[in-house]
Amino acid sequence: MGIGRWRAERLVRLAAEHGGAVRLDALARRAAAGGPELALLVAVAVRDEHRAHPLRAWARDLIPRVWVRRRDPRLRAVVRGHGLLPDGGPARRTVAALHDRLLEHWDDGAAQAIAALLTDPDHEVREGARHACGAAGEPVLGALWRTAAEASGDGRRALLDALPRNPRPVVGATLAHAWRCWIDGPTPELWARLREIGREAPGDDDDEVRRLSALALGTAAPDELCRAVLADRTPEHVRRLVARTCAERGLVPDDELERAAFLLLSGRTAEYRAADPDGGLLAVGYAGGSAGLRARVRSAVAGDLDLVRVLAATAPPRTMSVRERGFLAGRLAAEEAWPDLWRLARDLPLAEAIEAVRPVRGWCPPGMPRDAFDRLRAMPSDRVRAALSAFDLRGPLRPVHDVTVVERCALSPDGTRLAVTGRSRTTGAQVLVDYALPGGTVVASYTSEGRTEQWRSLVHTGEEVLAIVGHPAGRLVRYRDGERRCLIDPPHIPGHVRDDICAAALAPDGTLVAASLRDLHLFAPPYDGTRRTVPFADLGLAEVWGFALAVEPRTGLIAVGGPAPAVLDARAETLVARGDGDPTRIEGVVFTGPDRLVTTGMSGDLTRWRLADGALRPEASGAYGGGGPDLTSLPAHNRIWARSGDVYADADTLRETGPPDGSRPDRLSVWATPSGRHFAVAGLNGLDVHGPYRDAAARLLDRPLADCLPGDLDRADAFLASGRYVGDAAELLALLRVCLEERYGTEVALGPATSLATETDIALGVD
Repeated sequence: MGIGRWRAERLVRLAAEHGGAVRLDALARRAAAGGPELALLVAVAVRDEHRAHPLRAWARDLIPRVWVRRRDPRLRAVVRGHGLLPDGGPARRTVAALHDRLLEHWDDGAAQAIAALLTDPDHEVREGARHACGAAGEPVLGALWRTAAEASGDGRRALLDALPRNPRPVVGATLAHAWRCWIDGPTPELWARLREIGREAPGDDDDEVRRLSALALGTAAPDELCRAVLADRTPEHVRRLVARTCAERGLVPDDELERAAFLLLSGRTAEYRAADPDGGLLAVGYAGGSAGLRARVRSAVAGDLDLVRVLAATAPPRTMSVRERGFLAGRLAAEEAWPDLWRLARDLPLAEAIEAVRPVRGWCPPGMPRDAFDRLRAMPSDRVRAALSAFDLRGPLRPVHDVTVVERCALSPDGTRLAVTGRSRTTGAQVLVDYALPGGTVVASYTSEGRTEQWRSLVHTGEEVLAIVGHPAGRLVRYRDGERRCLIDPPHIPGHVRDDICAAALAPDGTLVAASLRDLHLFAPPYDGTRRTVPFADLGLAEVWGFALAVEPRTGLIAVGGPAPAVLDARAETLVARGDGDPTRIEGVVFTGPDRLVTTGMSGDLTRWRLADGALRPEASGAYGGGGPDLTSLPAHNRIWARSGDVYADADTLRETGPPDGSRPDRLSVWATPSGRHFAVAGLNGLDVHGPYRDAAARLLDRPLADCLPGDLDRADAFLASGRYVGDAAELLALLRVCLEERYGTEVALGPATSLATETDIALGVD
C-alpha cells in the first residue's frame, strides 16, 4: 500500500472518530481533487459493509456533489446506479434531473436553474429537465414560463422547445409569460401552441403584451389591425400575421394616404395598383413617413422600377439617409436605368456618386467626355475611402482663446459644437461661450449674473446649452440664441434644503435626463420647460440621490447611483437591474457599453458591472486613490478617465493605461461626446479638442454635388494648386472638377457689356 493510500485511510479514520468533524473539510477537498480519499468515500457510501459507518450519510451527500463538479464517468455510474442525491443546493437539482426526479425534488431555485439543466453536458440531465418541463403543473409551470420570458441564449431556446410540449392548460399569468416569450423571440412550436389556446394575454401586468397578442390572434378592432401594419412598434412577426388577417377580411385604412402604403406592405399589389395608379399617394405617404415605414416601403418596391422612381422623386436625395440613397442607386443600377441613376448621382456627395455610377456600362452622361466618366467610375472603393482620410485635420483643435482656465465644458453629440465656462481674458467676468467646430467661431456668449449664476455642469444638444446653475440651488437653465430660460427651479423639501438638480445627461433620442435629490426629470426637445417627473421612490429607489447619472448612447438605458448602482429603462418607467450595496456609496457612473458600466465613490475606487439576465453583477475593480467622483467614458477608445488619481483606465480591465493617441499627458479634466469619438482635454495652458474633424476641402467634397456652385470650380482648382493634396486625394479633387465642369462648364457667364445700346438698336413697331 502506497503512502498516499495510507494517508487517505488515516484521514478517513480520523474524520470518523468522535470530534473528527474538523477534518471533514480537508477530506472533502482531497476527494474533490480526485485523490485516493475519493475511492475510500465511494466505498463508504455504497457498500453494504459500511452501512453503519459514521461517515456514510456524509459520503452519500458528497459523492454526487463531486460528480457534478468533476463529471467523472465512473462516479456517474456510482451516482446513477445507487440513486445518490445531495441534501441540497444546485448540485441536488442536477443530480435529481439525472435521476429524472426533478419535479419530485423541486425547490425555490429550480426554476432559475432549469435553463442550465436543459443545456447541461450530460444527456440524461438534459432529458430529465425536459421531462420536468413537459410534465409540470401549476405553480411550477408558471415559474418555468416566467423563467423562459427572462432567459436568453441557448437556455431560452431550450425552454421554448420543451415548454410548448406540456399539455396542461396555460392560463392567467402563465399565459402572459408565454405570450411574452413569443413576442420577444417567436418559434413555430410556441405559435402553434398559442394559436391552439386561442386566448389573448391577460392585461393585468403588461398591456403591451395583451395588445400584441390580440393583434396576432386577429381579435383586435379592425382600425387597430390596420394601424398595426404601418406602426413602427409592431414586431415584424406580428405585422406579418396582422397583414394576413387584414387581407383575409378585406380590411383597409380609411385614410387614402395610409391605404396606399398599407396595401403595398400587405402584399396586396393588385389592390394597390387600383387605388394608386400613378404612385402619387405612396409618394406623399413615403415622404411623411417614419424611418421605419420608409425602410419597409423600400423593401416592398425593390423589384418594381416604376415605384423605385416614385420614391426617388419624393424628396431631394440629399435629404434622404445614406441607406435610402444606397437603396435607390442599387435598384436603378439593377434595372440599368442609367439616366435616372446619373440624375440621382448628381445629387450626392462625390464619394457616394462614384459608388452609384460604378455599375454603369455602355452609357455616358451627355456633356461629359467618355474618358472623364470612365475615370470617375474607375476609382476603387478602398482608394476612395483612403483618400477621404487625407482630408482629416491633424492634431487637436484649440478653439478657445478668450477664456483663461476652462472650468466646465460640453461637446454636442456630433462634436460640432463646444460650450465652455471660465473667466474672460478681456473683462475678467465669468462667461459661458458656445463655439462652432472645427472653425472655432463664437455662436453665443453669456456673462454670469454673479453669485446667482454659477455653472456647475453643462450639456450641449447641438442647438443649445443646458446648464445646471448652482447657488442658491441647482437650477436647470437653457441657453440659446443669446437668451436664457429656466427649465426647472427646485422646490424646497420640507424641513430640508432645496431639491437641487444634481446631474444631467442627453439620451440618444434627444431627451434631457436630469436627476435631482428625489426625482428624475425628462425634458423632450425643444426643451420649453415641459417635463415628465419620475420620483425615485416610485421605482423602489428611495435611497438614491441623483448625484450619479449616465445614459447609454445607443439603448438609452439610464444608470443612477446611491447605495448601489441601478439601471432603468430608457423611459425611466421600469427598474431593469440593481447591484449589491456598496458601503462607500456610488457617486459617479458611466456606461462603457450597452451592457457595461463603471462606478466610483468618494474613495476613488472603480468597479465595473455587467448587465445580464436582469441582474447587475460586479466583474472587476481598481483603486486609484482620492480626487473626486468624476468619470468620463470614451467608448470609441475603450477608456475611461477618472478624476481619482487623474488616470485613464482600460474600460474592460480597469487597469491604468495611456491617453488616447495624440492627447496631452498633462490634464486637469476630460470631457467627451457620448460615443467618445470627440473629446476635450483641459490643461494649464488651454483646451485641446480631439476628434475626426475635416478640413475645408473635405467639407467641399462632402457637399452634395447639386449644392455646389460655379465658384466651387475655382475653389477646387485652388486646393489642387496648393500642393497639400497628392495621390488619390488630388484625384478626388480632380474628379470633383470633372463633375462640376459637366454641370457648369457650358453655362453662359455674365460679364460687362462690350458696347452700349443706342436708340436705333431696338425698334418697336406696330402693324
